[in-house]
Amino acid sequence: METKETNGQAVDAPAPFMDATIWEHRAAFAIARRAVEAAIVPGTVLEIAMDIIATHLNGRPIDLDGLSGAKWGDFIHDVCGIHRYLDRTTGKLTDCFRPRYAAVSAEHIGSVE
Repeated sequence: METKETNGQAVDAPAPFMDATIWEHRAAFAIARRAVEAAIVPGTVLEIAMDIIATHLNGRPIDLDGLSGAKWGDFIHDVCGIHRYLDRTTGKLTDCFRPRYAAVSAEHIGSVE
């Protein structure tokens, strides 16, 4: 977490989770509801949605629309993988896990993570 100074006092800056759009929140919650209904990972809808948003905003953008309607095998792979490999202190995925519905963006083309 970043530290910023406010009124002469050091305070922790809010996580990038707050930078998500309303559309991104709605899509993440739809994915999380589907995961909870299928009982594929432990946790609440809120916890799973937070994992999805943290992943999406911290270096591994996700095609949220695609993931929400993904085939069962791909959906399980991505949601379970995010749950298992997300470092919740940084919002980054570990152990080279790459969701199948990772969004393709210009900044990721040609990069190796």
